[in-house]
Amino acid sequence: MDFVAIASGIGAGVTYSLTAWGKKKGQPFDAVKFGTTVIIGALSGLAFGISGVPFDVTTTYLANLGVVPVVENILKTVWRKVLGKTVWRKIFGK
Repeated sequence: MDFVAIASGIGAGVTYSLTAWGKKKGQPFDAVKFGTTVIIGALSGLAFGISGVPFDVTTTYLANLGVVPVVENILKTVWRKVLGKTVWRKIFGK
């Protein structure tokens, strides 16, 4: 396993999370959103590391930086459009 790829994914998650938060004016820092994005970055790095594709550090970082927002947007879409309503209805009955 390539630990550089995992570290690179974590770095990509941190970068994406902080830049996304930075562009939102007046919004307080949300540690849960930050942590979720960092975990997604680590998992994308893990996937690159397991794949065995040889990357140098810069290429791995940039690849992870591209994967993190895509995965995050897919998860948000699934949650908001499918799971969120179902879970919300089960909890609140509406």
